[in-house]
Amino acid sequence: TNNKGETLLFLACENGSENLVKYLVKHGANIDKENNNEETPLFYACKNRNENIVKYLIDECNAKINKANYCGETPLLLACESGNINIVKYLIDECKVDINIKNDDGETPLLKAFHNEYLNIVEYLIEKGA
Repeated sequence: TNNKGETLLFLACENGSENLVKYLVKHGANIDKENNNEETPLFYACKNRNENIVKYLIDECNAKINKANYCGETPLLLACESGNINIVKYLIDECKVDINIKNDDGETPLLKAFHNEYLNIVEYLIEKGA
């Protein structure tokens, strides 16, 4: 664990190292471990647009999809901010996360996508009722 509270699993999720993520999990890495910002490895996979790792952590490892960090950010909010439409669709369509969740500043997924000019995500969220 480094001074940010990150383990190797966090870094593998951040860097998109799918095989390393699977290896670490197979050998006992804790997928629900939180860093100093109350984030889990799933947050890193969402922030860094690593779709296969997101799906693996949720489908195979039962990662907590509605967990919020210290400022109320969730995996969905981070996915909307980073711009991966496939992760956004997966979290909403397959995982049934709350499309209108807000962080501590009152920002919704729609607002995150809008501020970052991800119009495809904005259109999708509106179509889904955001």
